[in-house]
Amino acid sequence: MNTVMFSVFHEVKDSSSSQNNKSNSLLAGLLSGIATACISTPTDYVKIQSQLYGMDSVSVLKKTITNPWVLFRGHVANLGREGIFTMVYLGLYYDICRGDDDETNLLLVTATSSMTGGLAWVASYPFDTVKSVIQSSPAKKRLSTRNAIRLIMNRGESSMSAFYRGCGASTGRAMLVTSTRMLVYEGTRGLFEKNAHTRP
Repeated sequence: MNTVMFSVFHEVKDSSSSQNNKSNSLLAGLLSGIATACISTPTDYVKIQSQLYGMDSVSVLKKTITNPWVLFRGHVANLGREGIFTMVYLGLYYDICRGDDDETNLLLVTATSSMTGGLAWVASYPFDTVKSVIQSSPAKKRLSTRNAIRLIMNRGESSMSAFYRGCGASTGRAMLVTSTRMLVYEGTRGLFEKNAHTRP
């Protein structure tokens, strides 16, 4: 998924004819997140079903043979999650950390990606909550996005806080993952560029 995310992001950003670099970065992030969602929706469905119902991944996949579209339950919510997450994460990161300068300081990379990753996760978390509720329903029971939202609201207080349960711990994880991912990416990218420049 990281390959898809970074590839689509750079392809859209580099091919955009707009002169507004911030708009370019945000649009590229949004579209790369949408592309990533096409992979993460089915994989998340298999993971959640395995965790909840004590099945291995192969058993979950076997149950979808007669109706493979069940793998894309929660896809609308996941499009929102991945689109908003990557728009904020990569869009803001490149505006803050890069701009017109391709040289990056790895300490700045770590701090910036950790901050934008945490902010992105908080912004997209309500969509993740809805997606998880939809995908946790039994395979034979289809739960719509609207009904999932109602279910979440009815479980406690009827406010936005209902969509943020568990956000604190998972935001810490998101900050660690996003900063590590970007650190590895920028470090590897820098090595390849350095080797390319030193070749005769």
